[in-house]
Amino acid sequence: MGGAIGKVTAIGALAALGFIGGKWARPSSGVELSEIKPTSEVAVPDWHVGKATVEALDVLEWSEELPLPAFDLKLAEALETMPIANLRSLAQQYRDIAWRQYGTSVFPGYDRVHDALIRRAPWIAVEDLLAGAEWERAILRGDDDDLDLEGLLSTALASLYQSEPERVLAVFGNLKSRWVIEDTSIFQKFDGQALLEAMAAARESPAGQALDDAEPQLFLSRMGEAKEGIFAQLVKDDPDAALETALADQDERTRTGRIWTILNAATDPLPLAKKLLEAGALEISQLGRFLPEQALNWARARPEGDKEATAVAKDVALGVFNTSDDYRFVSARKILEEFLGTTESTRFVERYWEYRSPTDLASLKALPRSEAGMRGFETWVDYEKDPQMFRSVATTTDVLSDLPPTASGIQKSLRFAARWAALPGEGEVASEWANQIAASGMRAQAVENAVSSWAEFDPAAAASWALRLEPLELRARALNGAIQKLGTVDPDIARQMLQQSQLPVEMVKRFSNLDSIGSHE
Repeated sequence: MGGAIGKVTAIGALAALGFIGGKWARPSSGVELSEIKPTSEVAVPDWHVGKATVEALDVLEWSEELPLPAFDLKLAEALETMPIANLRSLAQQYRDIAWRQYGTSVFPGYDRVHDALIRRAPWIAVEDLLAGAEWERAILRGDDDDLDLEGLLSTALASLYQSEPERVLAVFGNLKSRWVIEDTSIFQKFDGQALLEAMAAARESPAGQALDDAEPQLFLSRMGEAKEGIFAQLVKDDPDAALETALADQDERTRTGRIWTILNAATDPLPLAKKLLEAGALEISQLGRFLPEQALNWARARPEGDKEATAVAKDVALGVFNTSDDYRFVSARKILEEFLGTTESTRFVERYWEYRSPTDLASLKALPRSEAGMRGFETWVDYEKDPQMFRSVATTTDVLSDLPPTASGIQKSLRFAARWAALPGEGEVASEWANQIAASGMRAQAVENAVSSWAEFDPAAAASWALRLEPLELRARALNGAIQKLGTVDPDIARQMLQQSQLPVEMVKRFSNLDSIGSHE
């Protein structure tokens, strides 16, 4: 019954739109759905498509009436066998519906219909998608594009580029709307030299010229990225040819960047770094992370406060950060302190930590315990909160034991206790951990948080554990959440445990409302 109502509602909503320029409000189905034919055990649908024209509403009816496997088969056959004119019309209907409904996911088959048109009639797809994209961008301009017409257009053009590159580049060279090319979706299926050529053609188009006028550096930046992408692939395929290309580059900045790319990709960059230094291809100040001792000696010989020497020290420190040494943060800070001083070196280490996912406890513990340094600890604990990433309770409790008794550190411990206790089978050990916290005020709150989370899964066990706690104030706070939860499940056991708690009456009333226990009986 619910499915029928849902179907009527969905179809009615589309009919009310009067989409496709008011062409129809509720068209008759172009395909007769075959009757269910019984087999020896179950009834299965015949998904064969008739010869009549298929319209968007037909596909909706199939999706409502057929099991998913049968729907997939029926739609696949329809898309492969219908005339191109029908497929083109169907794709237009989908775009009209998606535009009016503000999203491509409201109607099953949007991507599949367009994929079929791109595969079976790619140039027709290009013509329609380009017209739709430029029309849509005239309205949306730079806003989000839920129909992904530029992305679909990129798929069609990339498939055609292999056989008709000149014709594809002509399409890019005639783009009209700057907004069609500004978010780069139209280029997303291109790579390597094809991407560079497509961008160059688009830059010469009316759209590209308008974009160049508005943001003069945007195309240069994107084309630069495309060139570096080509170079990075060359580094993988032929490192020697990549080095020859890099050394021949007349732009010093580009040449240096490409050589760094080669060095970073090398399994052992040291021999090549020495060779480049001896050949004069790079200065020692440019090889800090590859030849750290030589670079630091060079930097030490510079005048105090020299900016280039400071930059070399930072480069060396970044190289140390990227090693697997458990004490790399300590080592890096020592290098930086020599050139930056204690305060600035500490800030540099902290800023670096903020942009790195925590990977080992030794590096974390090398951070200073300043308020800024606390961000590293907080990052670690926040990283642990997702059960899928809950790598080690032991390491996290070790981290928390080192937190200073600041408000931030306390809150991290309290939240962690609750999260840990909520994991299946971890309620008791998490509560025991919370009960070991030295600061009494923090301990009471952490225990209460842990027991409350534990009680969501096993209120009787949580309440029973809380009964053993001393002093009475801690026992009362721990029992509070557990008894309330247990009272909704088994009021009699809840009353019995309250009687066993040996809490003063005023304390019981304060933390657990006896009158509410059993109110659901």
